[in-house]
Amino acid sequence: MTDYYVQFVTEINNLTEEERAWIQALEVNEPDFSEIVALLGKEATDNLVEFGLGFGSYSSGEDWRISSDESGDVENVAVVVQAFFKKFRPQDSLLLEWANTCSKMMVGAFSGGAVLITAKWVYFDPQTLGRMQEYYEVSPSLSVSDLLLKCWG
Repeated sequence: MTDYYVQFVTEINNLTEEERAWIQALEVNEPDFSEIVALLGKEATDNLVEFGLGFGSYSSGEDWRISSDESGDVENVAVVVQAFFKKFRPQDSLLLEWANTCSKMMVGAFSGGAVLITAKWVYFDPQTLGRMQEYYEVSPSLSVSDLLLKCWG
């Protein structure tokens, strides 16, 4: 039998006490997602509410680590991080890359993608992963619109 994986890891740094408390409330066994639903709407959060986080969340000190060793839910990461940005950091953005892998060499089983998350929107585009990552690393202070113009302009 072949096992398939969705793997990623990222961090949001320099958390305030209020931000850390919000994140830690999500890390309990049965978190209450009502605030996220209120921030983003029912349609955007249906999967999150029905199935839970779907990724590892660990906050310690000033850092929030978001990860998946096996089968992470990238869409749920986007929903939770977007709600976090909307509530606490409306000017921030996060570029999350993920890898799709499997336990055996299977044709078509290896891929990946990237998602750019802001308080206003979430943009999935695996085709521009390389260009987006290159510009984001060189100049993380670029505005979202400038980043998109550089990638597609």
